[in-house]
Amino acid sequence: MRRAQLSFGDGLIAEEVSDLRDNWMEAADRVLADEEIVTAVYEALDQRHLRTLPQDLARRALSCGVSKEALPRAR
Repeated sequence: MRRAQLSFGDGLIAEEVSDLRDNWMEAADRVLADEEIVTAVYEALDQRHLRTLPQDLARRALSCGVSKEALPRAR
């Protein structure tokens, strides 16, 4: 497979931004490279989303003018 030819600007840009990387970015890259951690975070976010979904839908319905009486009761 051939690599794309670099343009004159590519080297200049890489040189200019090389020192913009902060120390915390390296730690974040290590965490994001750990598939177990990333999976656990996504699973936790999914669970949180499932718990708040009915509340979000009710809030949106009320903001659109639906009366509280028309909303289904919580179980």
